Amino acid sequence: MAARMSFPSSDRSEVPDVVMPAQAEPGSVSVVAVVSVVAGVDPQATLDAVGGQSLVPTEVRLIGSSESEAPIGVVLSGDLEEVVAGLDPSVDYVWILHGDAHPRPDALGALVSEAERFEASLAGSKLLVGGTDDTLESVGSATDAFGEPYSGLDEGEVDLEQYDVVRDVAFVSSVSMLVRRDLLRGMRGLDPALGPVAAGLDLSQRVRIAGGRVIVVPSSEVHHDRRCGRGDGGWREQSGRMRAMLKAYRPITLAWMVPFSLLVGLVDSLGSLVLGRWRQIPRYLLTWAWNLVHLPSTIGLRRHLAKVRQVGDEELFRYQVRGSVRLRQVGAELSDRALAMFDDDRPVTRRATEVWNSPATWALLAAILIVVVGLRSIFLSGLPNTGFSLPFGEDPFASLSRLAGGWNRAGLGTDAPVLPATGVAAVWQMVLLGEAGLARSLLTLAAFIAGIFGIGRLAGRLGVGGPWAYLAAVPLLFGLAAAYLADGGRWPALIAMALLPAAMATVLGPTPTSRREWWGMAGRSLVAVALVSAFVPWLAP
Repeated sequence: MAARMSFPSSDRSEVPDVVMPAQAEPGSVSVVAVVSVVAGVDPQATLDAVGGQSLVPTEVRLIGSSESEAPIGVVLSGDLEEVVAGLDPSVDYVWILHGDAHPRPDALGALVSEAERFEASLAGSKLLVGGTDDTLESVGSATDAFGEPYSGLDEGEVDLEQYDVVRDVAFVSSVSMLVRRDLLRGMRGLDPALGPVAAGLDLSQRVRIAGGRVIVVPSSEVHHDRRCGRGDGGWREQSGRMRAMLKAYRPITLAWMVPFSLLVGLVDSLGSLVLGRWRQIPRYLLTWAWNLVHLPSTIGLRRHLAKVRQVGDEELFRYQVRGSVRLRQVGAELSDRALAMFDDDRPVTRRATEVWNSPATWALLAAILIVVVGLRSIFLSGLPNTGFSLPFGEDPFASLSRLAGGWNRAGLGTDAPVLPATGVAAVWQMVLLGEAGLARSLLTLAAFIAGIFGIGRLAGRLGVGGPWAYLAAVPLLFGLAAAYLADGGRWPALIAMALLPAAMATVLGPTPTSRREWWGMAGRSLVAVALVSAFVPWLAP
């Protein structure tokens, strides 16, 4: 190749050998095909397709197989890193394929030809949905700053050759990619801890940071059965994409990316709750927990990448879309649902008409209105400053430090421990940018509205339906117990009392019939009990 990778003069002995060789002569290109086994899929069809290529690979390797014997002409290997480390230096490229991919006969030839012509270090194929002739799955992808893929394709989009041009992209899928052998060896192959989409994103970014070029070759067509997973937002894929960005970005980029990622996750989770999807919150929690557990290995891979880094993060930014892909998707879905309310031909409009004609809807709105009026003193005057009231300080970090300090011997002289509700209030206040009054009002209102819904659901569990299920919340939430707690300044217990019906309704739900339903009920019950016991610890079981 005409292009070369240069490295800093210091400490050259530790720099991996990723220097690109000179331009190969026509017909002298050597390619080793590596097929990774997909669980539950027989790779024989993929191996047959590899053997039928117009450009025949020099060698075919199969990795991830539990079989003791490999098919004739195929070498059985442990993993990709082992394969690459043992390859002869005369090998120019490694063609990585999933065991559920079915390349057309000219797929490899097109990859090699265009990689040579454009002096690319990594080339990916056009992916078509398996079982169809022309439904597109991927023609290279962009990302946002948080690693969220953006293909630019519509669901079920037909291939009309509208994307048939070789171009630079943010990343290509690991389902079918051609990589220079020496570069792949220097990059230590694919990260085995990542899912299929995240693995392609991670390797593509590392190649680009090392000075290589990443392209998509639409003339190389591969049908993909998608048995390996599509990476459509599962927490393992989200975790992998976050790890890829943590490895690739420099510290100055991470300093703003990580906080903004937390904020995007919070907004996305709230928007998903409005749309009736509760799984986003646990997914984000699992994503960050997984990355914290794997942080030591991520730091080690960052150090290795720093030795071959040739460009800054701005080279990655060139292939990223602005803003957040997830927030854009949630916003578009919310807009579509709102606009659908005005379309008389849509079923959602008829459903909305039924909802507004229901007495239970008006009873719910009446109960919420009564709650807002009944809590006006908290909105206007704040919380009482006596008893066990929860103060919203000007500095939420100070409140968190009080909670971390354990026993509280300051203030009015109490030696009782600081309630966990102090931490809940402080975090909520930080989310609202430190506005104590707004945090106090919204948290109180949200708790009582949750109490109305909880009492309605609890009544439904007991066989009581109709508008009375919601109107019954008014005397319960503003009865003698609420008056006693308010007079004594026990604001946390007041919030716990409002959240308790929702927690009970969750626990007393119908018996799950599947493992997924069991885990869902367990998760909801855990969150409900944790919230209630955070405000009143002695309610915890």
